[in-house]
Amino acid sequence: MDELISVIVPIYNVENYLCQCLDSILQQSYKNLEIILVDDGSTDRSGEICDAYGKKDKRIRIIHKMNGGLSDARNTGLASAMGEYIAFVDSDDYIADTLYETLLEKIRLSGTLIAMCGFLAVNEDGEKIEERSSSDFTERLYTKQEVFERISFDDGWNFVVVWNKLYSRKLLEQLRFPIGKLHEDQYIFCDLISACGSIYTIPQKLYFYRQRKNSIMTGIY
Repeated sequence: MDELISVIVPIYNVENYLCQCLDSILQQSYKNLEIILVDDGSTDRSGEICDAYGKKDKRIRIIHKMNGGLSDARNTGLASAMGEYIAFVDSDDYIADTLYETLLEKIRLSGTLIAMCGFLAVNEDGEKIEERSSSDFTERLYTKQEVFERISFDDGWNFVVVWNKLYSRKLLEQLRFPIGKLHEDQYIFCDLISACGSIYTIPQKLYFYRQRKNSIMTGIY
């Protein structure tokens, strides 16, 4: 089956990085995508870039809204998503062209509802930051108990973030990100894992996580 994947991209003042992000999504080897761009009240050219890309590819849907923060933007995308599977990409990051094809294959083969890849941290110029990149995971199925044990280690946050994963839609139908919280991923992680019961991990670093001085992780969103 050629299931639809909804890719949700929350966007806020990232005009210098947005084209690279969107190009990497459009170049996916898996083509049956619904790409939801949520412009969260950007004051730079991000909204214009979204509109321009929307004219280039019919798979793109654009939502312009008042600024509400990262959680609100993701929730807006979730409310609009139609895919059997859900993915998130932060708008200053980018992804390898085989990301969704690979993760969907692992979900199908393993029978789990979440698949996760490694990630490579890069700086503003795209140079690798080794110490911030994910650990080299073994390809395997982690049970719920093993995941909870793993997050007590230094690299446990790799399991918690939402953007290096593909999710079955059923896991997110009743869950929403909390408004006004930093590290909002942590607030829904336990519910996700409890509902799923397992995660399939692969060692390939197929997500490129950009570290910026004024990013959500280092500043106030």
